[in-house]
Amino acid sequence: MTSIFTTKNNLETICLDKQKQAWLNMIIKLQEVYINDTIDENADPDNDVLLNLDQMGYINTKEANYINSISSNPGSVLQHPNGIFLLDISSNEANDIQRNFGVLCQSITNMDYTPLTQINKPTELTFGVHNLSWNGIISRYKKLPSNSALIVDAHMFENDRFDEKNNCFDSNHQDGLNNIDELLQAILPNTFNDAYHIGILLTDMDKAKLHLRSRSNLTNDRIAKAIHKLKRGLNRNYVIDIEVIFFDADDKNGYTLIHNRKIISNYFIITADYKLAALKKGRSLCDQSIVVWSLFENIDNDIDSDKKEKRIRIDLKKLQVYLKGVNPSALLYQNNRKLPDFSTLRHRLLNK
Repeated sequence: MTSIFTTKNNLETICLDKQKQAWLNMIIKLQEVYINDTIDENADPDNDVLLNLDQMGYINTKEANYINSISSNPGSVLQHPNGIFLLDISSNEANDIQRNFGVLCQSITNMDYTPLTQINKPTELTFGVHNLSWNGIISRYKKLPSNSALIVDAHMFENDRFDEKNNCFDSNHQDGLNNIDELLQAILPNTFNDAYHIGILLTDMDKAKLHLRSRSNLTNDRIAKAIHKLKRGLNRNYVIDIEVIFFDADDKNGYTLIHNRKIISNYFIITADYKLAALKKGRSLCDQSIVVWSLFENIDNDIDSDKKEKRIRIDLKKLQVYLKGVNPSALLYQNNRKLPDFSTLRHRLLNK
């Protein structure tokens, strides 16, 4: 989950510098910060801000060696894909880590909290309005790096159809597939130095038809295959792992987890009132609000309100518990290969 990793000296600066108050507010919200050195327990608590923070239980030193090793092993930041790394390295090194591995990484000489605290600006869709795109909706959050994303919508393929004659999706009825394609183009970074993880959480179409809850001619196999084929047109020079998880509507413990339409990345969440299959050739297919929320929206002005970090943490924890439980009814397709269980689940945000 979201954690801040920094140095002992930098944490002291954060505590004392009013211009860095937003970082301290994040630490207070998270109730934890990892640092690279121990705290002097014999210090005067009236004059030592770190000791006060430590006595509150907010300072954790168990990752000290890990923090100190990042400069020599930068790829290790993906051990904490939601991590916020404020390190004693050069700005160039920090920029390289952020660009290559999709985590928020900054040099302590040049820290900027504002990408994490952007105030949401809802996109109001009205049926039939043109000149809309997922890239346009998400673009203002491109300052936030990413290494993983979950696309969650139980009804994503509700109106899609399969062309039996030509053995492909019906080009006139593939709004779900087209919106996933556009979402992937908008979310995926241009460069990355590892495998980018995509998870798509949907309704189990096979069981829905078995229980006469759907007249669609789509099957789980057809959906997984069509999504896998999208990778050919994404034009990225890195590995993209796509895992599609199908949830049985009769399993309320699992199905309720995908009821709300949303997209979760490691530093932002997108919510939709109605559906994510929202656009067709730049035209809105419904009336609804789509909102992109940064992790700690407006925390620099209002520390007391709940932040989206909490929502993401709770949502992911529920999914993790369910998928690692005993015999979940959900089905996993990994890069179009159907797997018997979730023991080899790769997605960084789910596999904790």
